[in-house]
Amino acid sequence: MPYQRILTVQDISCVGQCSITVALPILSACGLEACILPSAVLSTHTGGFTGFTVHDLTDEFPKILRHWRQEQIRFDAVYTRYLCSVRQIDYLEELLQTLLAPNGKVIVDPVMADHGKLYPGFDETYAAGMRRLCRRADVILPNLTEACLLAGKPYCESYTERDISNLLQALRELGPNCFRWDRSSPGLCSGTPQHAYSQRFMMQYCLSFFCARSSAAARLIRLLKPSGYSLYFFK
Repeated sequence: MPYQRILTVQDISCVGQCSITVALPILSACGLEACILPSAVLSTHTGGFTGFTVHDLTDEFPKILRHWRQEQIRFDAVYTRYLCSVRQIDYLEELLQTLLAPNGKVIVDPVMADHGKLYPGFDETYAAGMRRLCRRADVILPNLTEACLLAGKPYCESYTERDISNLLQALRELGPNCFRWDRSSPGLCSGTPQHAYSQRFMMQYCLSFFCARSSAAARLIRLLKPSGYSLYFFK
């Protein structure tokens, strides 16, 4: 039986345990053929380093997609994280139209903001583009700030149960089947960084939805039982 093929679209940080350097071994350990479409190359990750370099790879996207179409390559799932620009989001939408296999899964981690603010280089136009991409997703993986941006809700430092219920309802209307809530966000609790939850969730998700239902996989899923996030299934 051929491996199922998953494409991850995110940056390469040459130093730092994040992004593609973390995603590839996790996805491979799940028994998947892990493929990449790098959004950028960074000399280091952006936390704790200064003066890092960034090489935006947007101009490579259409060439890569063209070659994949020529080779009739298809992906059983697409998993996106850090994207550099609205242009990359546009190319991703094209990719989902032409290169995603029938019944393929789309997982979007809308990396763009935290602690109530957009990351440097991102604006409301980018947030609107990410909202559009999330409408195509089966699963979205936002932190609290990103969830508010996607839902068009104001960000607050603390939330009532009713506030959270309203936010979840707005995200449900966005379209995804499943939403992973990052409880490391302010107002809920503090703890493990966002990227660690996303990659840990991805391993559990892949084992559950893409891998054979073996006893070994079942044991690994139990070991990876979520402790830092909650799952909400909308459909």
